[in-house]
Amino acid sequence: MSYVDWMIRTKQIGTCSCDYGCPCEFNAPPTRLPCEGVMATEITEGHFGKIRLDGLRVAGVYRWPGPVHEGHGTWWSIVDKKATPDQVDALFKILGGKEQEPTTGFAIYASTIEHEPDPLFADIEFE
Repeated sequence: MSYVDWMIRTKQIGTCSCDYGCPCEFNAPPTRLPCEGVMATEITEGHFGKIRLDGLRVAGVYRWPGPVHEGHGTWWSIVDKKATPDQVDALFKILGGKEQEPTTGFAIYASTIEHEPDPLFADIEFE
């Protein structure tokens, strides 16, 4: 399989319903069920092939009924409304794990998502 050359550098903030440290990211069960949270990212520098992604923001609201690795998650994407259709397509390919080996970060989380409502396109404030 060949992949498109891409790179993103980001600032990110997020929180979840678990105790500090998000145990699901360290192969431990969540401290509260369901596992719920929100995250937001600002791409400070990035590209997908020749498509520039600098300055775009994305956010997501997520929920898993149990431990993340057991799947059945819901992910609702919020995408910067200033993103062009090509940028939106690039973001979904990167963040959906379609441009990575199956054992890398975005691909692993994407494999646990069962429900993905249509994205919301909005202004995203980020400080």
